[in-house]
Amino acid sequence: MNPPRKKSITFPHSLTTIFLLGIFTGCATGEKVKRASEILPPRPLGEVRVVHAGEFTKSYKVIGIVNARAFNMHAALNECRREAGELGADAIIDFSPKDSDRLDTYTAKAIVWQ
Repeated sequence: MNPPRKKSITFPHSLTTIFLLGIFTGCATGEKVKRASEILPPRPLGEVRVVHAGEFTKSYKVIGIVNARAFNMHAALNECRREAGELGADAIIDFSPKDSDRLDTYTAKAIVWQ
């Protein structure tokens, strides 16, 4: 009697799996442009809020512009928050596509409350 054969993943299936993981996990790259002269301590992603216009009444200061490129908007949003956190931001505002012709690139303003 022969022992049962183990199933193996074939090469085309492996590539498909890697591709789908990249799309659904949201591979993203980002960059930041610092505009403020003071150096602020970095903040973790979980502390950087996403604020929509009209949602707040506090005054704020823009400390930088953050950009992200990703397969999906959720991954880009988190990358913008991560980049803003590295600048020491409390929140990001004005999150939107950077270029109407390229919906994979997003931008936002990194702010601190005054």
